[in-house]
Amino acid sequence: MAYRVVGRSVARNDVIDKVTGRAKYAPDVVIPHMLHGKILFSPYASARIINIDTSLAKSLLGVRAVITGKDVPYTYGSVIKDRPIFAQDVVRYQGEPIVGIVADSEVIAEEALNLIKIEYEEKEPILDPFEAMKADSSLLHADLGSYQHNKITYPEAETNICSHYKLRKGNVDDAFEKSDYIFEGEFSSQMIQHAFIEPIVAVADADNVTKRITIWSTACNPFVIRKELSSAFNIPMGKIRMIVNNVGGSFGGKAYSKIEPHVAALSLACSAPVRLALTREEVFNLIVRGPGHFKIKTGLMKDGTIVARKIETVWDTGAYAECGPVIARNSGHTAAGPYRIPNVKIDAYCVYTNKNIAGAFRGYGVQEATWAVESHMDDIAREMDIDPYDLRKKNILHYGDEGATGQIVEGTGLEQCLDAAWEAVNRKEIKRKSGSKLMGRGMACVHKATLAPSVSSAIIKLSEDGTATLLTSTTEQGQGATTVMAQIIAEELGLPYEEIYVSGTDTDYTPYDTTTTASRSTFSMGNAVLLAARDIKEQLMIIAAEYIGVDKDELTFEFGKIKVSSQPEKSYTIKEIVSKYYGLNGTLIGRGLYRPDSVPEDSETGQSTKITPFWMYGTQAAEVEIDIETGEINVLKLVAAHDMGSAINPMNCRQQLEGAALQGIGNTLYEEIKLNDKGITVNPNFHDYKIPTAMDSVEIESILIESQQKDGPYGAKGVGEPALAPTGPAIRNAILDALNIGLNHLPLTQEKILAAIEENKEKLEGC
Repeated sequence: MAYRVVGRSVARNDVIDKVTGRAKYAPDVVIPHMLHGKILFSPYASARIINIDTSLAKSLLGVRAVITGKDVPYTYGSVIKDRPIFAQDVVRYQGEPIVGIVADSEVIAEEALNLIKIEYEEKEPILDPFEAMKADSSLLHADLGSYQHNKITYPEAETNICSHYKLRKGNVDDAFEKSDYIFEGEFSSQMIQHAFIEPIVAVADADNVTKRITIWSTACNPFVIRKELSSAFNIPMGKIRMIVNNVGGSFGGKAYSKIEPHVAALSLACSAPVRLALTREEVFNLIVRGPGHFKIKTGLMKDGTIVARKIETVWDTGAYAECGPVIARNSGHTAAGPYRIPNVKIDAYCVYTNKNIAGAFRGYGVQEATWAVESHMDDIAREMDIDPYDLRKKNILHYGDEGATGQIVEGTGLEQCLDAAWEAVNRKEIKRKSGSKLMGRGMACVHKATLAPSVSSAIIKLSEDGTATLLTSTTEQGQGATTVMAQIIAEELGLPYEEIYVSGTDTDYTPYDTTTTASRSTFSMGNAVLLAARDIKEQLMIIAAEYIGVDKDELTFEFGKIKVSSQPEKSYTIKEIVSKYYGLNGTLIGRGLYRPDSVPEDSETGQSTKITPFWMYGTQAAEVEIDIETGEINVLKLVAAHDMGSAINPMNCRQQLEGAALQGIGNTLYEEIKLNDKGITVNPNFHDYKIPTAMDSVEIESILIESQQKDGPYGAKGVGEPALAPTGPAIRNAILDALNIGLNHLPLTQEKILAAIEENKEKLEGC
C-alpha cells in the first residue's frame, strides 16, 4: 500500500532547534534562587566507614545543607532494592556517594567538600566475578535474601549472585551424546563507557512541607524514576513531577535512576531548588557497561545442522544490581543466536563485585552475547570446513520455527538480511595480500527481543485550525522518535507533517510510557499514537455528520478530508469541520493506550509462548585490512542489513545503522575502562579512554529490509539496539578470515592483534 508521509525521509522536526542551539536540555535549566549541589564520592572500592566529620563544611559561609546516609536512610533500585542514596556504613565501589553538599555556588560547594573528614577502614576489593561466586567469598550484600525484587530477577541468598536466569529447551546432554561434532569456546567482553555527549545533570525543586518535588533530568524513563523516588522517600507519585525535554545521548547510560534520588534529597534538605551536575570523571565512575564472560558448547551433525547448544554466562554487575538481572535475562533468551536449535541450556549469572555499577548499554547484553555466539559460529565453520555463510543459512530461524524460548517465529527478514549483507560485501574480489597487509571478510547475525510487558499512552490535541499537538512521554535522545510519531499522525489524519507538534515529557501532563529503551518506541508508542489518531478520526466523523446533516455511515475519511457518499464532488477538510463545529475555539482530544501481548516466562525453564511482542533481526558483514608487521587494523567497509518491519523514515533508519556501526567499531577495536588492582578507574576521561570520531568513520552501506511486522504501526518495528550487536563479531570474523587466528576477548586492540600474529607465525607462513 502506498503512503503519503510514512516511508518518506522527511527532515527531523527538531533539526532547526538543535542546529541553532535553541533546543533545551537539562544542563540549560535555571531556576530563580537555584542553589548548587556537590557530592563527595568514595576514593575506595571497598571500605568500612568509621566516622564522618562534616562540622567544618557546615560552618562554611554559603553552605546551606550537608547530608549523609544517616539523614536519608532509604534504599532504591528498579529491579532489586539494594542501593542506598548515600553510603550506609560501608563503601562498595570507587565513586559511591558518601556526603551531599548544597551551597550558594559550585565553588563554595567544592570548597566544602574539601573540609569533610572521613575515616575509612579500607578492605581488599572483590574484582573477579568468578571469585565472588565462590562459596567462601565475602558477601557484598549479606541481606540479599531479604531485598525486594521484581518478578524476572532470581537472586540466590547468601551469595554474591543477585540473579540466576535459566533457559531450558529439550535435552542437551542427550543431544551432545548423539552429535557428530562438538565444539567449545570461551569469549569475553570488556567494561566500556556510554560516552554520551551530554553529562548527567538534574535540577530538583522540592518543598519540604508539602513534599512536592519537581525534577528536570536527563533521564530516559522518567516514570520508572518517579516510582523509585516515591518508594524511597515514601512520597505519593502524584507529588513527584519529572520533566525531560531533550536528552543529549544515552545508549542506556541514562536509564533508571542516576542522580535523581541524590538531588531530590539535597533539595528536600534545604527546601529550595538545587542543581547537581556530574563531571565527566564522575560519570565514568557512576555507570558503565559491565564485563561479560561466555562459555559455549555446540553439538552438530555432519551436514552442519546444529542440534544442541549450552551456554554459561557470567555478568559482572558491579556493586549494585541496577538493571543487571534484566541484562542477564534479556541476553540469556537471545544467547543461542537466531538459529533453529532443538536442545538449548543457558545459565546466566549476574554477580556483585566492588566495581563501577554496570547498567544497560544499547541492547541489554545482546551486543555481548552476539559477540560470543557469532564468533563461535565462525570458529565452527572453519573447523568443519564449511562456509560461514552456508552454516548460518542452513540453521537460521524462518517463519513458523520455534525459537529457544518456545515462541513461534512470525515476522522475520533474517534470510533477506543474510543474503543482502553477504552479497554486498562480496560484490568485488579482494586482493588477499598486498605487501605486509592481509585482507579478510566476515559476517555476523543478530536477533533481539523487546521489553515485555510494557505500556504506552498517547494524547493528540487537534485544534480548531487543524494543527495537532502530540503529548507523549517517549523521550527524544537523538534517535528521531518525535519525527516518527509526527509522521504517523500526518499519515493517519492527512495533516501536513510540518503542522504537527510533539511535546517534551512532563509526568504532570504527558501520559504514561514505560520507558524509552529496548527499541520499543516506534512499535509501542507508535501504536499508541496510531490509536489516538484513530480516536480523533472517530470523533471527527461524529461531528462532521452533525455539521453536514447526514448519517455517519454516509461519511468516509480520505487523507484529511471527509466525503459524503451521496455528494461525491464535495469534501470537507478537518480544519473546516472542527472550526465550524466549535465556532471560535475548541480542541478535540484523541487518546490511545497500547499494551502489546506477552506471556510471562517459566522461572525454571525460561519458556514462554510469547516472551516478546516482536523480534528484531539483522546481519552485518565487514571487510578488513591488517598489517602483519604492526598489527594495525583498518576496517575498509561495513555492510549493515537489518529488518525494519517497515521503514517509517528511511533516512532515520539509515542514521541508526550508521551511528551504531561506528559505535560498534569503537567498542570492538579500542574502547575499555581499565581498573587497577584496587578497583580504581585509571582512564576516566576522553583523553585516556578512546572513542571513535568522524575521522574514524568507514564506508558503511545500510540496507533496509522490510518484512512488515503484522501488528506494528504501518508494519514497523525497532532497529536502534540490534544495529550495534553484529558489528564486533563481523570485524572479528573478518580478522579470522585474513589471519586464520581467532581472537576471543574484547577489545581487539592493535597490541593484541600483533601479539597474536607473533604467537601464530606458522599459520601465516605462505600467506
